[in-house]
Amino acid sequence: MRYRSSITAHSGCEGTLRDSRESLEIALQLKADAVEVDVRQAPDGTLVISHDRQSTYHNVLTLEEVIAQVAANGTILLNCDLKEAQAAQDVLHMAGRLGLSAEKLILSGSLSPSALRADPVISRHCSIYLNIEELLGELVGVTPQENGLSLWVQLQDKIQDISSYLQPVSGICRELKVGALNLPYFALTEPCFKLVDEIPLSVWTVNEESMMQHMFRLGVKNLTTLNVRLAMKQRESLRGEPVVQ
Repeated sequence: MRYRSSITAHSGCEGTLRDSRESLEIALQLKADAVEVDVRQAPDGTLVISHDRQSTYHNVLTLEEVIAQVAANGTILLNCDLKEAQAAQDVLHMAGRLGLSAEKLILSGSLSPSALRADPVISRHCSIYLNIEELLGELVGVTPQENGLSLWVQLQDKIQDISSYLQPVSGICRELKVGALNLPYFALTEPCFKLVDEIPLSVWTVNEESMMQHMFRLGVKNLTTLNVRLAMKQRESLRGEPVVQ
């Protein structure tokens, strides 16, 4: 199925600092469809907004602050990009406590298919945007490493052609009833385009005008970008134009 794409404000959008209050505030002001934040768990258990692991988390946003602002906004969705899979349940508990409904919460990042199978409650309390590297990593037996080496880098030695994995990728997404398959735009090569007709796609981080137009015309479910104003302008310019079939 093809969509009229939603627009998610990537953390650090519009030239702001990543995971900053300014980034959150401008996403809310611009009325993006969703806002992304990077979520970690501090040593004391506090859920904090930080892309990188730190020894201490001083002067950082907390997830509680973010949820309070998003819940007060009333319309925008919150995409929590988990940097640590074990934080998932705590995120769900906090969202429930602060009145953020399941319809307004998206989890992406460090969530593997096996983790979702082991804890099906997660999918009932949010929408899952399953990162393709987590899915591919499980298919070929590659797991995240503590040395900071990304799954994408590790997968390069194992996978030469993503298109050869399309059938199991699509099958697992349908099995888990994910809200979308989350993937970087450079992974959406020509052989992968047929995925658009099988499962919803969320594509990141799309910052160039021509690529935005291409993704909108392709009919991806969601486009995540640093350039929210430009994306909204491009989507509006294509209003009434049919998606590519």
